[in-house]
Amino acid sequence: MEVGDGPQASKKIWDSVAYTLRRIAETHGWPHQTNAHLARIADYLAATTGDQAIIREYLEARSFLANFHEPWFDLGGIRGGVSTAKRLVERLLEADRKVRSGALPPNGAKTPREYE
Repeated sequence: MEVGDGPQASKKIWDSVAYTLRRIAETHGWPHQTNAHLARIADYLAATTGDQAIIREYLEARSFLANFHEPWFDLGGIRGGVSTAKRLVERLLEADRKVRSGALPPNGAKTPREYE
């Protein structure tokens, strides 16, 4: 990354997370067209696995979409965002494996919409 690349890098951080959530949603037939859908999916996966780091990292990654439109993170912050996105993608994929093997959140919801 070079100075001035922050906005593009920020968008790619968010896009990697959004792409992962959309792919997971597609395999389950869950709605995934809006950012609200993606947030519900992240909440559902966190509740299903008990991994609340999914929510914290999701919110951090989401902030990089805002940074694309109005940059405020320096390159160090963006590098941290890349690390967060990598960890989050792994967490999401692990959560999806658990859902595929039958895991449900404490309320027994079978979809993110039911979890609301």
